[in-house]
Amino acid sequence: MPKYQREQEELKKQLSALQEQSAEHDATEQNAGKWISLIRQYSDLKELNSCIINELITKILVGDKRRVNGEKVQSIEIHYRFIGNLTDSGNGETIQ
Repeated sequence: MPKYQREQEELKKQLSALQEQSAEHDATEQNAGKWISLIRQYSDLKELNSCIINELITKILVGDKRRVNGEKVQSIEIHYRFIGNLTDSGNGETIQ
């Protein structure tokens, strides 16, 4: 009986984890749909203005200037509405 109860508890934990992953996936899918709907309005954008920036972007983080191999480098993180920050090749580095 104790073995059955331990197995039952483990299965409940696995089910809970899977339900959480499913909810996260659903939220990501909904946000992607919202982003697509929003960005379609600007498919033929000719000029960028503050209203468009405020609608598409939630925040912009600008890093300190530094020198790398004699060149000035400054990182910029752009956090887009519904999809967050885009990274270079998925390794967590910000696009510079």
